[in-house]
Amino acid sequence: MEVQQISNSGASGYQPAVKVSTPDVKPQPAGEVVAAVAAVPAHAVQQAVAAPSAEEVKQSVEKINSTIQTMNSGLQFSVDEDTKKNVVKVVDMATKDVIRQIPTPEVLAIAKALDKLQGLLVKDKA
Repeated sequence: MEVQQISNSGASGYQPAVKVSTPDVKPQPAGEVVAAVAAVPAHAVQQAVAAPSAEEVKQSVEKINSTIQTMNSGLQFSVDEDTKKNVVKVVDMATKDVIRQIPTPEVLAIAKALDKLQGLLVKDKA
């Protein structure tokens, strides 16, 4: 296949540019593509799509915390039990005081209150 560049200055100003040849690309037969997709086990696809369990999340958080602690960092990662939100804390390593928490305890309390309120509304409608 050859490609030509066309200027937009009109027909009178047309001058063919340098010709570039590209290799011919041949499409793959559909049967080969289907066979490749069919070779992937269904359980592998389901595992890739499925959300992690609470135990897997807990183990991952523990691994992150142990790795961070080896670097003498004051970061701690956790998951709030009630709201299931990720929590990051900056802790003073000497005193173990929490310097900063994201999201703040107030925001977590508001989220818990909203969850309870939503639960009451659903019970009243049913």
